[in-house]
Amino acid sequence: VHVYTHTHTQSHYFVLQLVHRPSVTSVLQGLLRKRLLPTDHCIGKIKKTFFATCSNDDSIQQTSVHVSLKCPVTFKRIKLPARGAECKHIQCFDLEAYLLMNCDRGTWKCPVCNSNAQLEGLEVDQYMWSILTEVNKKGMEYDEITIDPSASWQLVEKPQLMNEKEEDDTPPAAKKCKLEGGGGGGGGGAASSSNLNLQ
Repeated sequence: VHVYTHTHTQSHYFVLQLVHRPSVTSVLQGLLRKRLLPTDHCIGKIKKTFFATCSNDDSIQQTSVHVSLKCPVTFKRIKLPARGAECKHIQCFDLEAYLLMNCDRGTWKCPVCNSNAQLEGLEVDQYMWSILTEVNKKGMEYDEITIDPSASWQLVEKPQLMNEKEEDDTPPAAKKCKLEGGGGGGGGGAASSSNLNLQ
């Protein structure tokens, strides 16, 4: 664009640059086409992770690692597991959530290890994707798995709350006694035997 001012004879040039911002959906589709790691490759990376840990410290031998099925960004179940190419951990984050977060902030740092995780270096883990798919198909309400050096995985049972455990451990007769004798009247003393039906 060539523009002249009214007060000066000098001309000024302005450059206009049109920038197209692709949608998150189109970016996701592109990454799935170009950066989807095959299952065998993902399993190989898991084995290398365990080997590297043992090599750094011979006195430490990891039998398994805990991997969360929840995204560290949204704290919800991961839908499309991904991590950066520089990441050395097995834990993944949800790809769509990561892209949405960086559309606004643009830091492109892994939420797990804080390493650089630029768009062009993101990797989709097909092995973790298959695990998530299997867990979702069975309708399992689990938040965590363990993975061993052979890349085999197991579900981690949710810890039971103390009051729930006490309820489960209470004998049926005691539960009945508690229910029928719990509504005490006045007097503040212990319930009399006539209020309890143990038969």
